[in-house]
Amino acid sequence: MRRTLGIVAVLLVMGAWGLWQVDMVRQTVQIAFLSLTGGLWKIRGRLRTFMVLSPALGQKRQVIVYLPPGYDLGENRRRHYPVLYLLHGFPDPGDGWVRFGLAPQLVDKAIVDKELPPLVIVMPDAHGAIGQFGDGEYLNALTGNGRPGTRIEDYIARDIPRWVDDHFRTVASARGRFVGGESTGAYAAVNIGLKYPTVFGTMVSLSGYFDADLKHFGKTLWGPAPTTAQIDAESPVEYVRGPRPEWRDSFVYLGSGFSDYPGIPAQNDRLEARLTAAGVLHLHNRLPGHHSWDLWRLMLMDGLYAVKPRLEAASEPAPLRARP
Repeated sequence: MRRTLGIVAVLLVMGAWGLWQVDMVRQTVQIAFLSLTGGLWKIRGRLRTFMVLSPALGQKRQVIVYLPPGYDLGENRRRHYPVLYLLHGFPDPGDGWVRFGLAPQLVDKAIVDKELPPLVIVMPDAHGAIGQFGDGEYLNALTGNGRPGTRIEDYIARDIPRWVDDHFRTVASARGRFVGGESTGAYAAVNIGLKYPTVFGTMVSLSGYFDADLKHFGKTLWGPAPTTAQIDAESPVEYVRGPRPEWRDSFVYLGSGFSDYPGIPAQNDRLEARLTAAGVLHLHNRLPGHHSWDLWRLMLMDGLYAVKPRLEAASEPAPLRARP
């Protein structure tokens, strides 16, 4: 009997330890503990959730918007704000930056402490419908199997910025638009940012990879026989090969963990070399941690502090048209 109870106890401990290694399980417990003990920062700004109709997707998608403290004050009614578009990874939920990344709390505290200028954060749900389990890789799918491909890239690069600029007081230019993300979202932030430099002027990559992923859950996005040209066109380490005039005002923050997924530090090093050769302004920091929200929360703030001068420049008064 004692032996049986001992075996059961060992199995329970092993099972609990295994669950603890699942990042979203660990984060849920940790954040619940902070909330219950009063250790979670209470934001002074506002969080709002919208269902936004995307012409590219032909459907409504959830978009969470953080508005900084003072946004609604009459004295700021003519003020326009830089916007950080934060992209989730896979298989993280569309609200992952709120549930696990704590981006509103971290940024709000930095604004209150005057460590960062006020900014708007936009967090869209960007899961696909063609890649397995919703892994759309933020691409316009190249499927050749008769099903329409999801146009996630168009949704992020066109639909969402247009909707945000129409509904909030933003700096509606590339200098005022920052795009960042973790893991798959980091790949997308750099890939979309470099492909649309007149939309996004600054990219913040947290544990990103920069070779298009054809092997895992996103493989069905590529159709039965993708060409090398199609793959290279979605791989920053391939298409960043020299200076381009449209990148002269761009900036890329690259962050990776010392214990990150195998291959990610090397891909960041490769892209850093490409950016250097192309004359693209950038910064590459490697921080302690592995591929998890614990690292990305730390890295998000490191990245935002790195681009703080660009946020401040975008926060300066400008003769922009008034918005609601």
